[in-house]
Formats: sequence, structure tokens, C-alpha cells
Amino acid sequence: MNLESDPRALSVSGDRSAGGNGTSRLYEALARLDARVGNYSESRTFETRRTELWRKSESKLPDNPYIRRELEKPLLNLSPNSANQNESEGGSDWG
Repeated sequence: MNLESDPRALSVSGDRSAGGNGTSRLYEALARLDARVGNYSESRTFETRRTELWRKSESKLPDNPYIRRELEKPLLNLSPNSANQNESEGGSDWG
């Protein structure tokens, strides 16, 4: 199996579900959900976990184009003060 042409061959933390990156996709979805409901610090936690998974894979497979794209994928665009301000006020994006 060619790791460069078949991203399903990758295993992030031993998880082969969803094309080898199910854990990463789960963290990404949870980060987006938390941001949507105003849990910005939790959202950042999931973004960090996802990035750590891909960095671990990169250390095992350096210069892999698929892993590089996942690491370069933009994270949620949260302002630096949005987590502290919104959570301290008990607010959320849902109004």
C-alpha cells in the first residue's frame, strides 16, 4: 500500500476507522461543535489534540504529503480574547 497516494493506509493512534484518521476527524468535529456553542477553551483543546496526533504521525512518516496537508489545515478562527470573554459571561453563539 502506497502511503503517499492512499491516505487510508495511515494510522493515527492505531485508529483505522474513517480512512485511518477517524480520531482526528472526531477531534475536528468536537472542536467545531464546542466553538459553535461558545466553549472556546474546550474547542482549542480538541484542536490541540488533533494537531498532536498528526505531529506524531509526521514523526513516523516525515515528508508525507497527506500528513503535511492535515497539519497545514487551518484551525478554527477564534480571536485570542473570545474564549475568556464569552465563557466568563456565560454566553454562546446560539444567542
